Amino acid sequence: EAEKKLTELEDLVRDNKTSDIEAKIDEVNTAFSKVTEDLQHQAGQQQEPAAAQENQSEAQQPPQDGQTVEGQGTPKQ
Repeated sequence: EAEKKLTELEDLVRDNKTSDIEAKIDEVNTAFSKVTEDLQHQAGQQQEPAAAQENQSEAQQPPQDGQTVEGQGTPKQ
């Protein structure tokens, strides 16, 4: 959407339609603002599951020295 508006703006500049250019610049700015907001929103949503995954992977890590592992008997003291 933003790219389309930008292309329209470039066409107006090429045709040298000054009165339309200012209005189109506003449209382009609005479109890019929306794109930016959408990207920030998506980035925010992606960070949360990643954090949740990190916590899960910690719980699934192999036991450290001194912890019981199935088939190895008692932990080292």
